[in-house]
Amino acid sequence: MPSPYLSRKNPDFLARASWNDYYGRRIYMFTITAAKGAPRFSRIEGNIGPQGAEARAVPTPVGEIIASRVSALHVRYPFADILSSVVMPDHIHFVIFVKEKTNIDLGHIVGSLKQLCDKEIQKAFPDLPVLRESGSVFTKGFNDRIVYKEGQLNNFNRYVADNPRRLYLKQTRPEFFNRRITLLINGKEYNAFGNFLLLRHCLTSAVRLSRTFSEEETRRRYSEWEEVMRGRGVIVSPFISKPEKAVRDKGLEAGASVIHIVPDGFPERFKPSGRDFDLCAEGRLLIVSPTVTSCRRQTVSRETCLAMNRLAEEIAAGELALSVRGAAL
Repeated sequence: MPSPYLSRKNPDFLARASWNDYYGRRIYMFTITAAKGAPRFSRIEGNIGPQGAEARAVPTPVGEIIASRVSALHVRYPFADILSSVVMPDHIHFVIFVKEKTNIDLGHIVGSLKQLCDKEIQKAFPDLPVLRESGSVFTKGFNDRIVYKEGQLNNFNRYVADNPRRLYLKQTRPEFFNRRITLLINGKEYNAFGNFLLLRHCLTSAVRLSRTFSEEETRRRYSEWEEVMRGRGVIVSPFISKPEKAVRDKGLEAGASVIHIVPDGFPERFKPSGRDFDLCAEGRLLIVSPTVTSCRRQTVSRETCLAMNRLAEEIAAGELALSVRGAAL
């Protein structure tokens, strides 16, 4: 029935999709992170105006070398097109379209890219300590996310383009992330606490299980959640049943993030406790609730459960209109 879950405790991001042919025709988003002690790849410049925040990543000299090698990847591998890319201060993202089946593993292509970058950086900056100590400005391995359903490519490209703005918001508006805020999601008002930028993540899936699902449908859903966990994506749900809670716990163990929809609002000075507090501090949890707060515990009705699951599906579908206290996001 359910597929085994992949552990993401390994910081090298080496888990791969067992179902995928990494020699085949497919679209991926890759993430490569900077090694400890590596110079910044870029700096973030931006502003917050009436229409919301705007920002861009300005590459440093090291980042310019990396950006150039990413853009030129198709010269060495003509079957691979770069659809979008961004060089962030401590990592890079790029979306790549492998147009035909090849005899070259995607891991080899990424490894080759990293080697070329290191070689040019070494030539331009021979005294960089990180190159003397570890031989690379990058950590070992990479993270890959795979386009496996309709609409996901747009989500990946939008996520890449939006990276600088999201980081700029984290740096300039920390108060949005450590207290209760009022969120407008597609015109409806909610209370929220935690990392609201999870609502903009490119890899999100709603967790819902039902006894009415066929075995095939249940297996399909577990497979999708496994891929979201492998890609360190976001699972969103009210997590009502024990099996749904088990998916949440497996996701957290695998390094995924969670949007938890709860039936009751929370007070002005609300702070999560225990595991939820730690997850919010790590940026891996967003708690969303109706704006109405009840002082006494109430039985959750079937209508409320259905409404929470509808919201989860809406969030997972993407293309959300979002604002915080009237500020466009």
